[in-house]
Amino acid sequence: MAIVLLASVLVEVPANAQQLILNGSRLFANDLLFANDLLFANDPLFANDKTTAEIDDVVPSIHQGSDRSQEEGFRAIVSLNRDGTKPELLAAVPGMIATTDPMVSPDGKYLVVGGMEEFDNVTHSKIFVTALDGPFKGMFRQLAHGNTPCWSPDSNQIAYMLNSNNPNNAAGGLWVMNADGSNKTWIGDGWYPRWSPDGRKIVAHNYHNNSAALFYVNDDNGHELFPSGKWRLLNYGATWSPDSKRVIFVGTFNGTEHLASMDVELGEDSMQILYTNDDSDKNLLGPPSFSPDGKQIVFIIQDAKPTRSSAYRLFLKSYLYSMSTEVPSAPRLLESKKIGSINRFATWFPDSRKLLFSSERPFDVRSGKGE
Repeated sequence: MAIVLLASVLVEVPANAQQLILNGSRLFANDLLFANDLLFANDPLFANDKTTAEIDDVVPSIHQGSDRSQEEGFRAIVSLNRDGTKPELLAAVPGMIATTDPMVSPDGKYLVVGGMEEFDNVTHSKIFVTALDGPFKGMFRQLAHGNTPCWSPDSNQIAYMLNSNNPNNAAGGLWVMNADGSNKTWIGDGWYPRWSPDGRKIVAHNYHNNSAALFYVNDDNGHELFPSGKWRLLNYGATWSPDSKRVIFVGTFNGTEHLASMDVELGEDSMQILYTNDDSDKNLLGPPSFSPDGKQIVFIIQDAKPTRSSAYRLFLKSYLYSMSTEVPSAPRLLESKKIGSINRFATWFPDSRKLLFSSERPFDVRSGKGE
């Protein structure tokens, strides 16, 4: 088999599934994203697929919905220069109160996101894709139920997580589908998948038996990478170094929160602590994000630890912080000031010049500007 999961778990794709998982996707004919719709009937990318219908009642189609930008708690996707300047509204799925978990395809053509119609109702979250340029920019196609979508390095597939108790009663865990929403395949337990840049592994947060330790699966055998039990992964997942050798994550060691990295082959002996949280009134939250050029890491610091209540929201008062990998320094607030209530799940454009994230902040939808 062949994928790595992060409890983080590393999962390796079974040899007999590699043709399906790695090579089974149809290419974007004529560089158009939307077919199966009379308007886009000449594009075969999103043709109806029986496999899709059997697993998920979502048939890829142009998504329509109302503008909810003036509602309290509205969350959308913001793009930002890597130095924290020029925030702009990049995307908001019509009808969704929250657009989340953004990722640009490695070829730079498309954006995949999650969307929720109700606050934090992750079991009913859906996955959408849109074009970043051209005549179909801003048109969203719904692909599946699920969360935290992630492109494969060749832009032909999407890994994602599906919560238990989803509308289709499908198995919870990690799934992979073609970029057109077809050939949905369950690959293991886990949350927050992230494909390695070399395309050989997927790192994910493993929740099996309430575990929060890093391991990988190979030939159906789990290999523990946190054997001491002293490291535990925090909310949520991990990301890859550009060379696919190390994962970066937020975790605790002997009760203290750290941003750390580890070689997936060498395990705990290779652990490097990048930042330690010494403020008991703050939280570190994952997953962190590594720029494709390897020069910058962005992660979340939460201003006040939330308490469980009827109004509990995990990422409330969360802000993005940045660290250079070239010059040792303490993390700095990425933007010039703390803006909005929630800022999370940062990822990068392929050229590393900009990043994008989900944010609850004031927006001017007509101008495309965020505060």
